[in-house]
Amino acid sequence: MTTAGQNARSRASTEFVDDTILEAFVPSASQVNLQELLEAWDGDIPENRNSIVPFIEQRQFLLVDELVHVYVVLRTKLVGETSLDAYLARLAITLEARAVGSLLVKPGDASSQPTQANELLFSDTIKHTEDPTICATEVQSDDDSEPVQFVYVFWRVKVLLSRPKAKIQKLSIYFAPSASLKPPEAKGTDNEEDEYMPTRVPQPINLLGPFAGDPALSGLKPHLSALRLSRPRPSTPTTKQLTRPLRTGPRRLFRAAPAFLWRVRFTRSPSAALAHTTIASVDLEITPFAGSDVAFNKFNLELSSGRVEALGPELPMRGQPGDQITLLFRLIPHSSDHSSYSGGQPQELSINCSSHVFVSENCIPKIKFMWNTPVELPSLRPNSRSGPKPASKPLGPDSLPMTDQSAGPDASTTVTNGVSISITGPPEVQVGHVFKWTLFAINRSDKVHRLAVLAMPKRRLPNQRHGQKDSATSITTLIPEKDKSGIAEPILDDKDIYNFQRNAAQEPTELICLSPDVRIGPLAPSACFTTELKFVALAAGVLYLDSLRVVDLNTQEAIDIKDVPDIFAIEKDD
Repeated sequence: MTTAGQNARSRASTEFVDDTILEAFVPSASQVNLQELLEAWDGDIPENRNSIVPFIEQRQFLLVDELVHVYVVLRTKLVGETSLDAYLARLAITLEARAVGSLLVKPGDASSQPTQANELLFSDTIKHTEDPTICATEVQSDDDSEPVQFVYVFWRVKVLLSRPKAKIQKLSIYFAPSASLKPPEAKGTDNEEDEYMPTRVPQPINLLGPFAGDPALSGLKPHLSALRLSRPRPSTPTTKQLTRPLRTGPRRLFRAAPAFLWRVRFTRSPSAALAHTTIASVDLEITPFAGSDVAFNKFNLELSSGRVEALGPELPMRGQPGDQITLLFRLIPHSSDHSSYSGGQPQELSINCSSHVFVSENCIPKIKFMWNTPVELPSLRPNSRSGPKPASKPLGPDSLPMTDQSAGPDASTTVTNGVSISITGPPEVQVGHVFKWTLFAINRSDKVHRLAVLAMPKRRLPNQRHGQKDSATSITTLIPEKDKSGIAEPILDDKDIYNFQRNAAQEPTELICLSPDVRIGPLAPSACFTTELKFVALAAGVLYLDSLRVVDLNTQEAIDIKDVPDIFAIEKDD
C-alpha cells in the first residue's frame, strides 16, 4: 500500500469517527417501524428533545424484570454503501444497562450517610452477524444553510432488566452504549508492499556502497538505505483509532419499579392421607406504579426431584392495580415406596413467570423472570430417633382425618435463637467416599446473627474399668456412713492407673468430619444462607453424630442440635 493511499484511508477513518454519534433509546411503542417514522419526519427538532432520534417517542419509565427491546442507533454523515459496510464491519459496539439510586440506611444508625449505588444489570456485545436497519434522510441545520444528509443505523437488543442485588431506593435505570473503530484487516504477504521502500521513488544513499569492492565479499554488493537509520518506523494510523471511541449521545434516565410483588409460602397438607405433601401459596399484588392492568400468562413451579400440581386458579388471568391474587400448588416428592427415604435429598424449587402489562394500546411491556430456591419437604421415612408413633384410632366412614398437633418439627429442622436450620443429607453413602450435608438457615428474628456450626462426634460409653478403684497402698478401714462426706476418696497409685489405661479397649473412629468449623453470617433479618458439611465414613452400617453444636458468636451461647439425619454407610461393590 502506498503512503498516499494509507494517509487517505487514515483521514477517512478519522472523519468517520468525528462525524459519528451513538445513542441508546427505548421507544414507547412495543412494535415500531423505523423506516416509516423516519420518512414521515419533517426534519424539525423540538426544543425539549436533545436526542438524535427526535422523531421517535420514548418510554417514560421501565419495569423491573421486564424484557425490553433497546435500540442502539448510530448517526453519521452520508457515505457510500461500500464504505459504510466496511466501517460497520470494523465497529465494536457494547451495550450496558445499569441501576442507580441510593442504598438503604440501617434504622437507628444516624452516623451512616446514604451512598449512591451503581449496579450492572446487563452487558452484551452486538454481533456483526445481526442485520441492522439502515435509513437515510436530510436534516436542516441550525444556521439555515444547506441541509445535511445523515445515515441512521439501528440495532435492536433484547435486555432483561433483572432485580438489583442491593436494596436501592428511588431506583433508576440507564443504558450506556459504547463503540470503537477497529483497525482494518491486514492483507496477505503476497500483496503487501514495503512501507519503507515505496515503488517509483528515488533510492537514498547506500551506506554500504564503499564495501562493494571488498574481495572478502566475493562479488556481493551490500545495500543499506540511509532511511533505515534516520527515518523512524511510521505507526499505523488505524491502530490509534482503536483507542479513540465514538461519541455518545445523552443518557436517558428511566424511573423503574416492579409491576407486581410476589411472595411464596409453604405449609403442610392438612390431610393425613397427604402427610408428605407441601402446599405452596403464591401471593401476587399488583402495584399502582404502572397504573395499568397486568395479565399473568404463565406461573409455573418445578421441583428438582418431585412433581408440582396446580390447584387453582387457572391462568391466564388479568388483574387491576391493587388486586391481590393467590395461586396454590401442591409439591409432591418422588417416591415409589413410602418406606424409602427420598426427602433427604436437597430439593430445588424453580419458579418461572411470564406476564404482560397493558400500559397503553401500543405499549405492552413483557415481564419475565426465573427464580430458584432450596426448599425443605417432609421426609418420607420417619426419623429413627423420634421413637415409635402412638397408635391411631381407625377412622369411620363419616369421620375426617385429624392432624397430630402434638407432633414435633421435622427431624431435619431446628429453630435456635430465631434461626431455622434445615439439615439434609444423602439417603446412603459409600465407605471411604466424601459426602455432604446441606445446611439451610433462615433468620426469622429481627436481629443480625453470626453463627458457627461444629460437628460433635459420638461420645463413648463410660468404661467401668476407668471408674473409681480401691487403693492398693491404703489401709482398709471401716468408716461410718455419716463420716464419709468429710473424708477424701482414696488415690490410686501411678502403676495401677498406667495398667488400667493400657488394658482399656479403644473404639475405632467410624466417621470423620472434614468441616470442623463452619461459619454462617452475618445473617440479616429474613435472610437465608446455605452451606455444607463434609464427612467421610470409615465403617459400614448406621453411623451417628452426637449433635451439631451451633454457637452464637454475638452472645457466645451454644445450642446442640440432636435431631440430625442418620448416616447409612455401605461398602463399595467391586
